[in-house]
Amino acid sequence: MIIGVMGKGGSGKSTLSTQLVETAHTQGACVLGIDADHNMDLLFNIAPSAQRVPYLGEYRARFDAAIGLEPRETYARRLQRGSIPTFSLMPPDELTSEFSFVVKDGLRLMVAGPHTEEVKAGAVCSHVLAAPLKVYLPNLETHEHEAVIVDSTAGMDMVGSGIAMGMDLVYIVTEPTIHSTKTAKQIAEGLDWYQVPHVFVLNKVQRPEQVDQAVQRLGDRKS
Repeated sequence: MIIGVMGKGGSGKSTLSTQLVETAHTQGACVLGIDADHNMDLLFNIAPSAQRVPYLGEYRARFDAAIGLEPRETYARRLQRGSIPTFSLMPPDELTSEFSFVVKDGLRLMVAGPHTEEVKAGAVCSHVLAAPLKVYLPNLETHEHEAVIVDSTAGMDMVGSGIAMGMDLVYIVTEPTIHSTKTAKQIAEGLDWYQVPHVFVLNKVQRPEQVDQAVQRLGDRKS
């Protein structure tokens, strides 16, 4: 199963992602954690002593080539041309092996990475750092006892870019504040459009009445 964790910045996405990775691994699953945020908090939480790792954002062309995507061809048009090669965790395919690293037995980590020179120069926006996931996630075959946890960028980025289409379930983390629940509801509405299942996770609750207030703002949804 591929699980995404989304929400407003500072809502607790990386904390929940870390807990999901560690819990799934403890329960015996083969786990791939994906740090899609250029802040790289999941990387710090799971493997704080990791040295230089292969960042996805520096190798977008490798993933496009792996599925036969032509220059300037959209992913939708590529789908119309025929089947696309798939990726796997066990055993890891060539790109999974190359662009993730082993933290411990049964646990790999993949990282989008920090801002590249292209981003700093303004040639591309920071969204491209996680762009390989739009190719990777929908074509990653997962089996029983395999779990993929994606610590997403803040807000609507993963939804608007279409990366969310490759997720089986999304946890939307929200604080009981007006702005955080507003963002959570926007994410949920975007996921509805893509027909991606999702549930809310209410975080940082300090008073009981905040639960009712948050539920009221989020509307008639699972919470």
